[in-house]
Amino acid sequence: MYNPNSGEHFYTASSYERDSLGSVGWRKEGVGWLAPSTGSPVYRLYNPNSGDHHYTLSAGERDVLRNVGWRYEGIAWQSGGSVPVYRLYNPNARTGTHHYTLWAGERDSLSRIGWRYEGISWNALNDGAAYANASSYSSTPSNNSGAGKALVTGNPDGLVFVASGGNSDVYWYRLENMPSNTNLRNVVKMSEQTAISQGKHHSEKEKYQ
Repeated sequence: MYNPNSGEHFYTASSYERDSLGSVGWRKEGVGWLAPSTGSPVYRLYNPNSGDHHYTLSAGERDVLRNVGWRYEGIAWQSGGSVPVYRLYNPNARTGTHHYTLWAGERDSLSRIGWRYEGISWNALNDGAAYANASSYSSTPSNNSGAGKALVTGNPDGLVFVASGGNSDVYWYRLENMPSNTNLRNVVKMSEQTAISQGKHHSEKEKYQ
């Protein structure tokens, strides 16, 4: 989930939290990854001063944050599998200071514009592409499964396409993958770094084609 007012991304395994936040203006961004039912616990903490959430596999980090005023909210999900989830830190932000992504391209793009790469935060089973996309709250597999499809990668020139005169929250690597009702005359081309710095993210619907 993404909060357009604070810039925070929120991650949860709870469908209740997902639906509650969606009803008060948070934007659905789909399934970030698929976590195992058993494994190593990932802890969730909340900063009552900034409104920020933090997720960590480290009990030591959890306890340090608790000692300086963060509220421990329990185990968020489990870590396990062979797919790394990367963690980055934005030293200029007050909220949404950490970002978690499976995509090495997004990790590298954020690193180039000032985010600090902090390593692998935890592991996932897969990227969850077979499950709910950004336009659905469904917890059952969707038709956007990546099975048998190729991962769409960035353009060599680093440019992406953004609809609505550049105001859309998502960007695309290929014009032909954009929705059929897109007004191509209002599509703006920009660098992926610029798109990410403006809070945009790669379309979940294009990751596999």
